Amino acid sequence: ENMKNFIYLLSIFALIAVSCSKQDKSDVLAGWSTYNVTGAPVITRNGKTISVEKTSDLRNSDQITTDDSSSLKVRMSDTGVIKIGPSTSTTISSLKKGKDVSMNLKKGKLSLVLGKLKKEQALSVRTPTMVAAVRGTSFMISSEKGKDSVAVLTGKVAVKPVAETAAEEIILAENEFIIAEDGKIGSVQKVNHEIIKQLDDIK
Repeated sequence: ENMKNFIYLLSIFALIAVSCSKQDKSDVLAGWSTYNVTGAPVITRNGKTISVEKTSDLRNSDQITTDDSSSLKVRMSDTGVIKIGPSTSTTISSLKKGKDVSMNLKKGKLSLVLGKLKKEQALSVRTPTMVAAVRGTSFMISSEKGKDSVAVLTGKVAVKPVAETAAEEIILAENEFIIAEDGKIGSVQKVNHEIIKQLDDIK
């Protein structure tokens, strides 16, 4: 009888292990990994803090955090590159196994260089005040102390305020940027040389 109970419990543990393994595998963002890591950035995953290695695979809902002396780059499969700057906190979420990706930028700066996305692919970045949706472009987005901004080097980015769901999108073209303060999006302006250099540096 004891042996039957032992075998039964062993079977239950085996099923749980297989289930967890499948879940872990389904959460992996295929082809998404870190590189060019400096300092000591961390990943928060399922409530646990993990140190970012030189090449760490990323998973759905990972939160990446850097301090003022840390930064890293993220290779997005064959889609492009994201540079996560110092003093930044961002979460990566994917609804369709890496094809429909949303990033929530809580604070700090992201610089993205993307190739042309496929028809079924989409990428958006959300800050506290606005959402930037892209198809294929090079741009930078930041959120600092209630002031958010988006700057475009190539391609186009559609920007929309978070608080006004009925508001029309603002389309930023090449060499244009926009700033949002106190929840309101300002007028479109031309980018300066400093922004262009920062975007060029991440390629």
